[in-house]
Amino acid sequence: LLGAAGSAWVPASSGAASAAARRRLPARRAGSEVFLADSGPKARQVVEAYKKLVGEKDEKVAAEVIQALDPEQRVTLKRLIEAKGGAGREITTTDPEMGDLPERLFKKLQMLKTDEEVIAWRRRIDPKMAQEVQELIEVHQAELADKEAALEHADEAEAQQAWEYFKKQFPQPAENGRYFTTPVREADIKYRFRRLREALDVDAAVVVQIAGKDATPFVTDPDFIRRTWKAILSACDGDKQDALDSLVLKHPGVLIAKGEKIKDQLTQARITASAIDAASGLKNVFNVFR
Repeated sequence: LLGAAGSAWVPASSGAASAAARRRLPARRAGSEVFLADSGPKARQVVEAYKKLVGEKDEKVAAEVIQALDPEQRVTLKRLIEAKGGAGREITTTDPEMGDLPERLFKKLQMLKTDEEVIAWRRRIDPKMAQEVQELIEVHQAELADKEAALEHADEAEAQQAWEYFKKQFPQPAENGRYFTTPVREADIKYRFRRLREALDVDAAVVVQIAGKDATPFVTDPDFIRRTWKAILSACDGDKQDALDSLVLKHPGVLIAKGEKIKDQLTQARITASAIDAASGLKNVFNVFR
């Protein structure tokens, strides 16, 4: 009844890697979600019904799937099937539309001009859909990382040091080339090193200092990190040195917080950063006597 190419956008249900495997771009699993304006339980039932109909040739089974839906859901299913049939149509709006697949949504995301537009746009898709799009973002960034790795860089020594810190903190992901779904090959970490340096507008040595303190920001989308940094800077009334000294250099993990929450929780963020910094200092003292 439906071609296998029309799979709906719903979640798809080792040994040590060789050096060559770690250099390769990790394969992305096939996306299996489709956009519906409503992400509630009834909408998810429609998507599940659509998935069951994909490739189904038994009309009796198909009828049972459709009969299990209420009249409103059947209308939505019909519209979804029609939208999927036009999945290759020209993109005329950046708004998420019924039937949009991850690849189409990713193209729309790339058309947005500002961080504010991106933040507002991402709020319109549910977390499962956002994850599919995020994986496409990471594949794209990994491709950029490979191109950048082929060039010469004045900060190569510092980027290498950041990679060494990352390997020490995350040995298994560094060996496998992935942290959950995120590529973390040497090229990826050095790419994020340079994007973080650009976002913070600091010397390479400062980014090395961050990596040595906590390399967690290097497993995160650098565009997300940049948006969070902008929110931190705004919360600190544009005082870059204050933002660095009282937050980022004490607790680099603050860079993976949601930017929109920073302003209302700035005092708590400062206290947390100071506490983590103090605890880190004590740990280093104890390590001297080991």
